[in-house]
Amino acid sequence: MAGQRHFSQFQTLKKGHNKNVHCICALLIMPLLTFALVQPSAGKPKGVTVIDTGSTNRIGFQVTLDETGSAQVQPRTGESHQVKLDQAASARFLHAVKAAGTLRDLPATHCAKSASFGSKLFVEVGNDRSPDLSCPTQDNAQVEALKQQATEILQHAQSAAGLQTTRVIIDRPIIPKKP
Repeated sequence: MAGQRHFSQFQTLKKGHNKNVHCICALLIMPLLTFALVQPSAGKPKGVTVIDTGSTNRIGFQVTLDETGSAQVQPRTGESHQVKLDQAASARFLHAVKAAGTLRDLPATHCAKSASFGSKLFVEVGNDRSPDLSCPTQDNAQVEALKQQATEILQHAQSAAGLQTTRVIIDRPIIPKKP
């Protein structure tokens, strides 16, 4: 009986201790979660990414650049390349991103695309992602400007990294003929 009473007191102590541990953990974790969820401050966007998804016959890639024109070019297959882009083109692009405001709020233009040959074009700043910008006509002037600048960045990055985005077509048998 005495052992059972002692065990009961231990359980009560343990429950109280667990509540204290949970409170302390919550107090320590809350500031970290708040910091992680806060959007970057307004101003110059940093780490802006342009994504070309590619298609069946064209390898996609993405370019992440900063205001200095330093960029990382990452093809969907292969190694990434660190390149320096034209600073004026980078500045125009970043200005278009800033002028567009919240990217996810931009109007989406839809167009017919082939399931295998259609590609998509996106711009991302942190967790904020534009709608697909690859349709031929954009009804919104800011979206059209963003699309043109993003396309220019992709062209500069492809050239600077020496990327060939079209897939190589082999016009001969892969298996050599036996003599």
